[in-house]
Amino acid sequence: MGYSQNVLTLTQSSSCTAVEVVAKNVQRSCSSLRVPTTSPLIDRLPSWKWVFPTTKERYSTLFREEMNEWFDTMSLTDISRGEDLQVKGLFEALQYLWGIINKELESVPVERLVLGGISQGCATGLHTLLLGGRKLGAFIGISGWMPFAGHIEKIARDAGRRSFKEVLDFMRTKLSLDNPSYSDTLGAGSAVGTPVFLGHGLDDEVISIELGKQIHRVLSGLGVQVTWKEYQECGH
Repeated sequence: MGYSQNVLTLTQSSSCTAVEVVAKNVQRSCSSLRVPTTSPLIDRLPSWKWVFPTTKERYSTLFREEMNEWFDTMSLTDISRGEDLQVKGLFEALQYLWGIINKELESVPVERLVLGGISQGCATGLHTLLLGGRKLGAFIGISGWMPFAGHIEKIARDAGRRSFKEVLDFMRTKLSLDNPSYSDTLGAGSAVGTPVFLGHGLDDEVISIELGKQIHRVLSGLGVQVTWKEYQECGH
């Protein structure tokens, strides 16, 4: 199966959009989402449209089987192992997710579009944001990690005031996005102005909270406004 998306509209008229990049283990659930007409969600966010992009099947080196995942990975504990396995999937995911965002921006202003992700969806969403070249309404990441975080952290530390540009140059080159045809999509890196919320469970047994803290550290070092929240007795 290929890429797809499930759309949940709470009311007939929507003035805000949330694009939630879901984790591989919850993608099937998104196809059957329904909200009761008396749901508190409608009362609190009546004008919101929710878009849940889902990814295609690919071979997982870690789990040794075909599954729906945004990109391949070798380890969820040592994320620096086999980093190049991530490149192909991330490249394809960025083209797909940028397309969804651009389509939504035809009907809502950019400050009313929120991008988010859970687990591997958070990892994919972070690169979608940083390389997307625009300041969005917000980014919400839950129980995630950042691909190539070690390299990004070192570049940011060494580059000083030029850190965000240097990081973008590294990421574009790593993902083969340095072709001039992508210049309009990538913009000048204004995504650094997007406010970010990161949440992680202290008892996460799949993605260590230390990887979530690393995202917080890296983004803060790039000048991003980050709110960090740890949850007691909460796993993955």
